[in-house]
Amino acid sequence: MIARVSHRSSALPALLFLLLLAPPIRTALEASMTTQMLVQMPLLILVGVLLSRAMPARMTRVMAGWDCHGITGFLLATLVGAFWMLPRSLDAAVTDPLFAVAKYLTMPLLIGLPFALSWQRMGFILRGVFQLELIGLSTLGSGSLRILKDNIPGYQPLHDDSASAQVPRSP
Repeated sequence: MIARVSHRSSALPALLFLLLLAPPIRTALEASMTTQMLVQMPLLILVGVLLSRAMPARMTRVMAGWDCHGITGFLLATLVGAFWMLPRSLDAAVTDPLFAVAKYLTMPLLIGLPFALSWQRMGFILRGVFQLELIGLSTLGSGSLRILKDNIPGYQPLHDDSASAQVPRSP
């Protein structure tokens, strides 16, 4: 018997993904690194979580074979998420179209989807490790941005137009 997926459950992640790709929304979310990290990235991950609910039960069972106790999916989501936490990666996603495509594909498919499928299989201890890691990475990420802005002369994100007006130009 093949499990049927309702059109409603598969339409929501597609609609949210297309909404995030819309040029005015994308421009607004990528205007600062803060909105990119606190709004755009979680919404892209949410697309993957919603996509996991739209997957047929048969495909979920097949994927369960490689995800023993949720460890593999957790590790994949953590490593890909750590890459996208780097300020250099976020700046590149704004300036380089290949990085932008990579961000829009990897956030839902390599963070949200594996994590949502693994969460059900994770034990109590692994869920606690994830929550502690999330708190630690959030603190570390915001601290590194503050240190960069305060201690590196002339530091500015690649897409920051307000700081370019203050830089003196040579004749």
